[in-house]
This record gives sequence, C-alpha cells and structure tokens, in this order.
Amino acid sequence: MATLIYRGEAYFNHGHYNKAFSDLEKVLEQYDKDLYNLGMSLEIKSNYTNALILQAKICFNLEKYSDTIQFLSKDFEIDPKNKIILTLREGAYFYLNQYNYAIKDLNQVLEIEQSNATVIFLRGEVFYCLGCFHEAFVDFNEALKIEPNNIDMLILRGEAYLNLEHYYNAHSDFNKVLEILPTNVTTLMFQSKIYLSLGLQEDLLACMNKILDIEPNNPYALFCLSEIWFRLEQYNNVLNDLSESLRIEPDFVSALILRGTAYFSLRKYDKVHEDFSKVFEIESNNETTVKYLLDVFNGLDFTSMKHFMIKSSKKFEINNIAAIMLCGEEYYIRGQFDYSLLYFNKVLEINPNDKTALILSAKIFFNLKRYENAFRYLNEIIKAEPDNDIALFYRSEANFKLGRHKESHLNTEKLAKILEIEFNNAFILYNADINFKLRQFNKAISDLDIAINLKPNDIEMLILRGKTYFFLEKYDLALFDFIKALESDPNNIFILLYINEIFDKPLLLKNSIFINFDIEVYKYNILLHYQKLDESLNAYGNYILGHCYCSGIGVEKNERKVIGVEKDEKKAFEYFKKSAEMGDDKGIIDVGHCYKEGIGVEKDEKKAFEDEKLTRNLQ
Repeated sequence: MATLIYRGEAYFNHGHYNKAFSDLEKVLEQYDKDLYNLGMSLEIKSNYTNALILQAKICFNLEKYSDTIQFLSKDFEIDPKNKIILTLREGAYFYLNQYNYAIKDLNQVLEIEQSNATVIFLRGEVFYCLGCFHEAFVDFNEALKIEPNNIDMLILRGEAYLNLEHYYNAHSDFNKVLEILPTNVTTLMFQSKIYLSLGLQEDLLACMNKILDIEPNNPYALFCLSEIWFRLEQYNNVLNDLSESLRIEPDFVSALILRGTAYFSLRKYDKVHEDFSKVFEIESNNETTVKYLLDVFNGLDFTSMKHFMIKSSKKFEINNIAAIMLCGEEYYIRGQFDYSLLYFNKVLEINPNDKTALILSAKIFFNLKRYENAFRYLNEIIKAEPDNDIALFYRSEANFKLGRHKESHLNTEKLAKILEIEFNNAFILYNADINFKLRQFNKAISDLDIAINLKPNDIEMLILRGKTYFFLEKYDLALFDFIKALESDPNNIFILLYINEIFDKPLLLKNSIFINFDIEVYKYNILLHYQKLDESLNAYGNYILGHCYCSGIGVEKNERKVIGVEKDEKKAFEYFKKSAEMGDDKGIIDVGHCYKEGIGVEKDEKKAFEDEKLTRNLQ
C-alpha cells in the first residue's frame, strides 16, 4: 500500500494525474476493506489520509473544486485536526466563492496553530473578497508582524491598498519588497500603476525602463511605456514600442487598440482598419473597436469610404448586432439611407423583431415619402408591441400624409391607454393638430384634458388647449390656460399676445373673470418683451413692436402705475420699415399704409404705390 502511495505521489509531482489517480484509487479500495478491522494501525490511517489528500490535490489542480471538497471532507472525518486538509479545503471553497466556509476552515486551523502567518493572511484575503476591508487589513498586518519580510504578503497587501486607491500605503509596501528584491518585476509593474494613476510621468518612465532593463521583451512593460508616449503625443515612439510588444504577443488586444488609436491620430486610416479589424476578430463585442471603426468613416471622403466599406464588409458579416447596428446608425445620421438600410436589414435577418432597426427603417422611408414601405416596418412593431407610441405616431402621420384622415386619427381611449404606459406630449400635440385640421376642436380638448391631468404644468399642452378654447371663443377658459402657462414661462411673448387679444375684445371686459387682472400691466409687458427680441434678426418682432407703438398696445402712459411710454407713430414706422426690409409681408403692407396715410412719415403716394405693388406680388 505504501508503495502505491509513493508511486502515486511521484506521478502527481510529474503531472501524470490519471496514473496517480489510478494508484490512489487502489489504496482507497483497500481502505474500505480495512475500515471494519478494529486493529487498523495509525500508520495505515495516515496512509489513507495522505492518499485522499493527494486525490484532492489532483482535483484542485484540475480546477475540480467540488470534487476536491468531497475528498477532503471524507479525509476530515478520519483526521479532523489535520491542518493540510483544512487549508486545502479552504482554497477550494475560496475558488467557489463560498467565503464563509473558507473562513470557518481557516479559523479551525488557527485554533490549532494561532501564530500561523500564512493562514492569518489567507483569512485576510477572504475578508477582502467579502468587502470586509477593516478585518482584512487587521489580518494582513498581524501576519506581517509575524513575518515582516514575507515578499508575497507584502505584494498582496500592497495590491489590496492599490485597489482601494490607498496609493501611499501601497507604495510603501512595494518599496519594502524592492529593498529585499530589487529585480521583482511584478512589484515594479504595480508601482507603475500607482505612477500612472497619479500622473507622475517621470517616475512612470523610470519604472518602465527598470522593468525593460530586467526583461527587455516584457510586452506589458512596452505597452505601459507606449501609454506614456501616447499622453505626450509622441506617436512614433508609441508605434515603435507597440510593434515590438505585438511581435512578442500578437493577440495583445490592449496594445492593438492603442496602436490603432495612435494611427488614427496620425490619420493613417488603413492602418487603423488593420489593427481594429484584428481586435474585432479576437473580441467581436469590443465596443472601443466598433467606435474607432466608425470614427474612421469621418476621416474618409465618400469615395474612400465606399472602398473602406468593401474592405471591412467581411468583418461585419458576423452576427454581431451591436456592431452592425452602429454602422447603420452612422449612415442614418449622415443621411445615406441606402447604406443604412443594408445594415438595418442585416440586423433584421438576425433578429426580425429588433425594435430600433424597425423604427429607423420606417423613419427612412417616411423621410423619403415612401409611406407604404414605412407601414411594413411600423406594422411589424405594432404587431409585437400594440401600444408602441412611436410606431403609432408615425403610422398615424403617414396615414395623414396619404390623406387618410380617418385612419390617421387615434381616438381618445387609445390615446389614454398609450399615455398610461408612457407620457409623450409630442404624440398628443400631433394628435391634437390632426383634430385642428379636421376642425374637431372638442376632440382636441378631450385629448388635451387627459394629457394635462397627467402633466398639469406642461406649458405646450396649456398653450395648445388655450388656443383651442380661443378658436371656440371660450375666452374665459383660454385665459386661465394662458395665465397658468405664463407662470412657467413669464417671457413667452406669444402667450402675452393671446392674452392681449382677449383683452382687446371690449364686450368681454364686463365679464367678472377680468376684475382681478391688471390689463394695462399685461399690455405693457407685451411691449417690454418684444423690445428684448433681437431686432437685427427677428422680422416678426419688429413688426409687432411697430404694431404696439402704432396702436398703443402697452404704451399708453399711466403715471400712477409708472408704466408705459407715449404712443409714437414715428417709432412705429421705423419698426415697420425694419420688418419690411427683413422680408416680412405684413411689415411691407404697413409701410405702404404709413406712406399712404402719412403715419410717422411724410405722405408719399409713389412709395405707397410701390409697396402696394410689392404686396400684390407677394400674394
């Protein structure tokens, strides 16, 4: 039996796990027979324990952690005080993320041997993985008190500090390691991460050079050095170091991405394409790769782009929806709809129900005024998602464009159902606009009532309902909506104009609802707000100012209220003239009227005639 164990151990040490396992199985078969032998010696028990431990180690090395635990638990029944069993089982629990069981085993070891630095440190690692950082560092510190120069422990504690961004403590641990072993490349790499995080480029460069003195062909050190050159915009140095790194490790994705980015900065787009295409082959879902491949499009003219797409088309034949979709969206943004449709159709071949591809395809045909084609995509969305407000919106508008007013109109019940799912004021505004065009004002108000109940302070809804009431000559209800909208946007001149029109209706002034409104102040505000408009750009604003000064809207002086200015026909003419010069047809008409009647300017029949002739041409 002992011979089998020794041979099994020899096989294990040479990595011949199957042969080792076979010998150990024979030992355990004999153990099962001897189990009922009351005279079984301690030596035999020890042999069986060792056989189980070896089997567990084989499973551990093969990453069969559940089997490892099974063998060790059986062994634990024979020898519950065995530190090797407990420590090895803890390792299996650790890799299975069963941290509480791992801590339990380590605690049992520490009951047997309280000052075991390795076990204390291992427990600290488990606490760290659980996020119990205080307990972790208590154990790390305790272990290093016992073994202050243990390089592995110092590196691991330094790494833990580094991950928590405690750079000073991490640097201190790494420095101590380098005092003991100056050529430890792992420690130098960790130090370089500290310098990189803190932006200490000179220290980082010195650290990288140390690593390369020790290991001239270290691809990761060459990569880190390239990052420094990249930050300094020394792209030729970047390319030299990364090319060497990739010669050593050709599939080093981070190096390929950085080199591709450097080529991009140098506008060497073919080289960008080569590097990122290779990344795409290695990691087809790498979003950085897709982004740069799309950015390359922006550096190419249209002819070069078509050539580029032919070169890269094979890369996008794979079933990567995210990549294909991004390409389609890029062409959509560029307005190159034929290309974008090719990509969207490819997406729909892979996933016929992809909502984004369906919506964008429908929008393309809508923009091209090919409404029947748009229906095909919109109907697919609505079939899968009957209450999709975007699809319903576009289908409704497409019907309206085709003159199918009845089909384009969504009833109030349907609209209410959509709104329960997602509030969309653009949708309601459009639906209300259809009702306006159909002269169905009451239906418009019905829809808007639902919307305003859901969103009482929505200014667009309030204005639209106010306008609807205004058309129905329900001026009192219109006024309430306009006043509420004005609370949210006190500088909205269009609201003030509607209020002014309501106040200009003399019969209404006797209505009790106007008693609490200071009409003169509202009219004066109209003038003030229009004076704030950029007169050099806003033709309509100049026309309104002219109208205010000519008709006395907001300009009648009231000494008691300290508002207003004198009515001024000359200013009125100046504003009408500015408006006319900027092409406003109403301004042209009023300039002609001023010349004809001598308002703010001397009468001039010839100029009046010219303006009248220009007005007729505009009509």
